Amino acid sequence: MMLAAAIWALTAAATVTTAAPEVDFDTFFETFREKRGTVESVQAAIEQINIYPTDAEVSTGSIVFAAPDRLVLRYEDPEVAYHVDGEAVFEYDAEIRQVLVIPIAYAPDAEAFILAFANEPERLQELYEVGLVEPAPGDDPGPVLVLKPWPSEDEIEPPFLQAQLKLRDSDYLPTHIYIERDADTQVNILIKEIVVNAELAENAARIFVPRGTDIIQDDTLVETIGEGGRWLPDPTLIADITAPAEEETDSPLEDAVDTEPETP
Repeated sequence: MMLAAAIWALTAAATVTTAAPEVDFDTFFETFREKRGTVESVQAAIEQINIYPTDAEVSTGSIVFAAPDRLVLRYEDPEVAYHVDGEAVFEYDAEIRQVLVIPIAYAPDAEAFILAFANEPERLQELYEVGLVEPAPGDDPGPVLVLKPWPSEDEIEPPFLQAQLKLRDSDYLPTHIYIERDADTQVNILIKEIVVNAELAENAARIFVPRGTDIIQDDTLVETIGEGGRWLPDPTLIADITAPAEEETDSPLEDAVDTEPETP
């Protein structure tokens, strides 16, 4: 497992050693819009490796994306699921039977996941300094997109230092995401078994929560799910998803990719 993490880290590092020739970003993003414009849905498996100074963790799961901006990310062990859209993040933790509802404005990691699949180049440029690097020799000819968060006027710590997205040439969907969280923590996400524009099963882009699950919003218990469970999001359950005026909520996906295991 440590060997796999080391190989992934070296592979990601190698992608940034050769800068792309001078890029006409207007042309690049025109191509980006055309290729992403063909994507209505994505289903894929993921393997994620979180790399820490002394250890590494591997997790597996799946992604479902439905254009324009709905994404469901499911991890298998522990069982955790995230539903992300343009308004909010629903984070379901099966072990404690709890759903946290967080406004998307306070979940920059979650929005970054959406943008990895969505057709929103303007939003990418608004949030990140965008660069391109040459793909590794012998790799798919699709570009490697480098994203660095713009400095915050409020001096809020960015969700990551930089991210690299290896895009496949056919539709510019990511096949490998590398995130440099900070100087000590990196995340590699391998996206495989990608299926594009297949008909999604009913509720594939929602998450199901069983009876007894607590729904928490703004640190308040909104409801405990009753008999039969519930598919989320449910507009009849969460009436108003707004960011609190003076309080910042930690990004939920940060817990998924940035929890260092305890040292024995």
